[in-house]
Formats: sequence, structure tokens, C-alpha cells
Amino acid sequence: AFVVEPSPRGSGPAIGLAASIIARRDPAAVMGSFAADHDVRDQSAFVRAIGVAIEAAREGWLVTVGLTPSRPETGYGYIESTDEAIAATEDGTAYRAARFVEKPDLARASAYVASSRFLWNASMFVWSVGAFLAELQELQPDLHAGLTRIADAWDTPERARVTAEVWPTLPETTIDEGVMERSRRVAVVPARMGWSDIGDWHGLGELLDHDQDGISGRGDLVHAGSRSSVVWSETGRLIALVGLENVVVVDTPDALLVADRARAQEVRGVVTRLKELRRTDML
Repeated sequence: AFVVEPSPRGSGPAIGLAASIIARRDPAAVMGSFAADHDVRDQSAFVRAIGVAIEAAREGWLVTVGLTPSRPETGYGYIESTDEAIAATEDGTAYRAARFVEKPDLARASAYVASSRFLWNASMFVWSVGAFLAELQELQPDLHAGLTRIADAWDTPERARVTAEVWPTLPETTIDEGVMERSRRVAVVPARMGWSDIGDWHGLGELLDHDQDGISGRGDLVHAGSRSSVVWSETGRLIALVGLENVVVVDTPDALLVADRARAQEVRGVVTRLKELRRTDML
């Protein structure tokens, strides 16, 4: 079954609508939410972590899978775990989460990794729909009320009308900011699964084959004195790098992107700026 959001309003309304529809059909269901732009190399480790998360979810916890950091990454959010175990199986343990932390600077990220208490937030969530919707009602009552109206009409001839009427009025929010960062019923399952976020060019570069200088990508490329960069060309013309480190170069027929690899996630700022400039030809 596919549920397509009428327009983007953040992950909060989208995931909340899915939970509301599932709850109408199975109030005791446990659901998971996983981003499509992630790469998981060790799938058996992923399955084991989700099994532990399901056990915690059945106890009423909102569960997130936390990835053991391999470096002090400034492009990811972090989850601080406590030592309080709230569910366990032979495959692992779920702990009460202390807090979520937004993307830190390098000094704080380094301290987080050194402490061994912080995990990367990969936005992998597992919960019973009943527990989740109860938290949503308490923390985001307007969003909960709107989603309830849509879900009530979902299997009726009124679906299209009610969705068109209610959806544009829903608050824009993410699951992280709107629920997980504010709930006191959050648990985390630490895991190592060969995970990579390929939602930006830095993440994609980690998955692609690279040469002895750490240069990865696609296209006609030569480089001298350059290291640890990602180049992606769709034009067929030669790209030459000289004396550059940790950069991203994306060459397409309609635009050229050059970015600091450590700030690859800030590309969305260019989209915002294009909207401000009314450059609809590039959107």
C-alpha cells in the first residue's frame, strides 16, 4: 500500500498519517520508519537491532536505533544514551535515551565520540502505533487532531475532500523535533551495521570506489595534489582538480556545484536562496 503526501510538510505529518491509518486497521500494530536514502552493509545486524527495538516498542517505548560513531561527524544528530536498560533480547539491549542533540561543531562532536555515551541519530524509528499517537496527541495536539480527521475519512468516499481541506493546515514539523526530542518515553538500541547516510554528496562519496588519494566519483577526471574529494560529472567534459581537499564538484548540463565536503548537507540553503531569487527555472 502506498500513502502519498499531498505536499511536503516535514516527516511529522507524513509519518503521523501513516501511523494513524495503520492504527485504524490494527490498533496493536508495531510500525517502523526508515529513510530510503540510507545504505546498510550488514543487513543481519540491522535485523537484530530492529528485533530488540520491537521488544521495547511492545512495552510502550518510542524506539530509535543509534549508530555507533566511527568519527566525530558534524553532519549528523546525536543521541545520548543512559545505562538504564529497558528491554533486552539475546541480540542486544535497548536503553532509555537521555536526550537528542542537533548537529554539533567539531569540538563537541569529538567530545561526544570520546565519551562513548553518544550515538548517531539515523532516524530509524520503531513504536506501537498506540503509544506513538498518544505522544503525538500530548506533544502536537493540532497535528494529531488534523491527522485523525484524515484517517477517519481514509477508507470512505470523503478521503480526497477531507485530505485536501486538512492537509495544508497541518503544522510543519519533523518527527525528531516534534516528538522524539520532547518525549520522555524514548529508548535507543545501539548498533553497528555498516550504515551510511547517502542523503548528500559526502555520503555518496563514501560508498563509491575511490583511488589512492581518496578521490571518488564519476566522469572524466584528472587531479594533482588533491585528496578526499567527490566528483560527479554528467556532461562528459574533463574536470581537473588542483591542490584541493575535501571538496564536492557536481557538473550537470544546467548547473555546477562546488562545495566544502564537510558542509555538503547545506546544499539545501542554495535551494532556499533560489526560491528567494524566484529562480523557478532551476527548481
